[in-house]
Parts: sequence; C-alpha cells; structure tokens
Amino acid sequence: MKARDRYNQLTVGRRQFLDTAVECSRLTLPYLIQDDLTSRPTHQKLFTPWQSVGSKSVVNLAAKLMLALIPPQTSFFKLQVRDDKLGEEFPREVKVN
Repeated sequence: MKARDRYNQLTVGRRQFLDTAVECSRLTLPYLIQDDLTSRPTHQKLFTPWQSVGSKSVVNLAAKLMLALIPPQTSFFKLQVRDDKLGEEFPREVKVN
C-alpha cells in the first residue's frame, strides 16, 4: 500500500477533528488552518460541552472564600519550636528507616 492510499484511507477518521480546528481558526487566526474543499464531511458535528463554565465558577468561589477566611497578609499556621527542645535527640520511633 502506498503512502497516498493510506493517507486517503485515514482522511475520514480525522476529518471531524480538522473541521473543528478550521471552525476555531475562523474565529481566531483564519490563516492558521484553512479548509480543504476537496473532501466533504461525512460525520456528525462534535458536541461542545459547556462544563468549563461551572468549574471556573467553582474555582472562583473557592478562591474568594479562602480570601475571606484567611487574609493573604496572615499566615495559615505558625511552626514554633521550644527552645528547651532544640538540642535533644529524636525519639527512636521517628528515626525508623
């Protein structure tokens, strides 16, 4: 099988993705991906889910909640070591390999 025959055979499988890329390119940079008029689409249009709108709003609300509960100028926790414990060895349970 020649490369041209294999390319033409696989055109049907990638055409729907190429059509989506051409549609997006028309909205942003039309010269980037241009439509190939030699082959016509024989597939269904891909469904565009709008799930990113919900996830972006959840992230936005979570960030606002964190800013309300923990202001950026304050630390979330403070690690303090007692001065009398600085020179001591760790217990044997902590040193387990």
